Amino acid sequence: RSNLPNEIGVTAKIRLPPTQDDNMSQSGRPQTIDERMKSLIDCGVNLITVHGRTRFENKVAVKAANWDAIRQATSVAREYSGNSNYPIFANGGIEFGQDIQRCLDSTQTSGVMSSESLLEVPGLFCHQEEEESDASAKGLLERQLGYAEMYLDYATILPPVPGSLGT
Repeated sequence: RSNLPNEIGVTAKIRLPPTQDDNMSQSGRPQTIDERMKSLIDCGVNLITVHGRTRFENKVAVKAANWDAIRQATSVAREYSGNSNYPIFANGGIEFGQDIQRCLDSTQTSGVMSSESLLEVPGLFCHQEEEESDASAKGLLERQLGYAEMYLDYATILPPVPGSLGT
C-alpha cells in the first residue's frame, strides 16, 4: 500500500477463516476473522469484501452464507479502523433481489456482491425485474430463455471477437 498513490484504492476479498471442523491440513490454529480484518486494515486496504463461507464450504453443502460472521467482521473493521463507515461488502447468500436489503440489514455492510446468481439472473440488481418476475418453474425458465434471446440479439449486433470463443 505504501508504494501506491493515495488515489489508487486497494481492495481485498476474503473468506471466513476455516473452522476446527474443516479438517485443515495446516498445523496450528486458524486465524480468527477479527485477526484477519485487523491485519488487512494494518496493510492499508481501503475496502474489504467478506465471503460468508470458508474455503471448505460451498453453497450446495451449507446453503446460507454466515451473515452473522460478516456482521462481526464489519463491526471489527469499523471499530479497529476508527472509521464508522469503513467500506465492507458482503458476499454470499444473494440469490434474489429481496436478499440484497436483507443482507445489508443483517450484516450492516456498505454493499453486497454476487457472482453465481448473476449468471442465472443478470438483472439481479434491477428491483423492477424482481417485482415483475414469476418465481414459478415456468416463469424462471421463461426468464432464462428471455436472457438467452437477448444475448443472441446482442451477439448478432456486436459479435464476439474472433477466436474468443474457441474454434
